[in-house]
Amino acid sequence: MLRGRLSGTIDLFNKKTKNILIDLPAPLVVGSATIPKQNAAEVVNKGIELTLGWNDRIGEVGYRVNGNFSFVNNKVTKFKGDERTISGTNMIQEGHPINVQYVLAVDRIIQTDADLALVQEMIDNAPLDDNGVQRNPFATFGRPQKGDLLYKDLNGDGVVNNDDKYTVGHGTNPRFNYGLTLGADWNGFDLSILLQGTAGHKVYWLDNYYRPTVNYGNNINKEIAEGRWYEGRTDATYPRLLPQANTINSQQSDFWIANKSYLRVKNIQLSYTIPRDLTQSIGIEAIRLYANLENYFTFTSYKGFDPEISGVNYPIMKQSTFGLNISF
Repeated sequence: MLRGRLSGTIDLFNKKTKNILIDLPAPLVVGSATIPKQNAAEVVNKGIELTLGWNDRIGEVGYRVNGNFSFVNNKVTKFKGDERTISGTNMIQEGHPINVQYVLAVDRIIQTDADLALVQEMIDNAPLDDNGVQRNPFATFGRPQKGDLLYKDLNGDGVVNNDDKYTVGHGTNPRFNYGLTLGADWNGFDLSILLQGTAGHKVYWLDNYYRPTVNYGNNINKEIAEGRWYEGRTDATYPRLLPQANTINSQQSDFWIANKSYLRVKNIQLSYTIPRDLTQSIGIEAIRLYANLENYFTFTSYKGFDPEISGVNYPIMKQSTFGLNISF
């Protein structure tokens, strides 16, 4: 449109994948025997992909702007009925996105006597078991003390256990992907910038290098060490440090859910091409000098090494390049 200055595409999609191979539960009539995998699962992906570009000139300055955006929402529409499959914090169940996070909910870090009174209140109001004996509401993970995480009793049964887990996020793949390319040229100079990012991407992040426990030979993350609770502190952002064998604060909970959304400046390149009348006078077709930066700037709240990689795998490197191209 507009004599070629404006261009773009828009795609809407609704993709239904059927007959996905899965393990179905075996009927009790076959005892402990296993049954073959079956083509029984279905997944639906709905979304939009959009690109938009503008290319124009103002006097001797040419400039261009090109952007792309995509959104996808996936849902498991057929799996195993009400049954779910859980691997770590990843859950697959009908009606939810693939690998939605399934974790405990954290109410707070216990830091004051008032916080500790909530623990005692839960103990005093705990339900009775089948024998009429009052249950221990913290039997599964341990009774929290000052500096510990207080997990929520989401199902309201008076006991904190794995039945209180809930779903967080939209799976382990980002819902939004976007990019932006900027460029300009003037009298032999050329500048290009590439930005790229994702959003709507939450994952569980708790590693030996990022957890509130200490163990011989392990490092302690600086942010956790400085933000930990200790006696007299009421503004801690992380629970107290405990021996690695004590996992009360290392349970799979939303306290350790990390947002992997990011914006990264993938590439910045500035180049200059020497005028042809100067280079051809010495028998050279073209001379171009350039400087290039890759992955130098990243904006994210993610605490891991790199939002584009998983866990503590080797991060994407920053790189600077300077070059000279000569054409004969």
